[in-house]
Amino acid sequence: MRRVPLSGAQDALLIIREAAAWAAACGMDVWASHELHWEAFEVAACKSELVIGYADATPAATMLLQLVLLC
Repeated sequence: MRRVPLSGAQDALLIIREAAAWAAACGMDVWASHELHWEAFEVAACKSELVIGYADATPAATMLLQLVLLC
């Protein structure tokens, strides 16, 4: 896994959309469609919060690493 630049944001979005479609087909509502928009992934990539895991050279997994401070 590695953090990806803006150029990898589209791959991350496609992975999440595919996972959301699979989950919906299994009767699980994991992500609402309004949560999966380009702008959020663009911002995450620009903030170095976007991570993609690869199977060989193929993007296969993704996650957002966001700093949250608990008070």
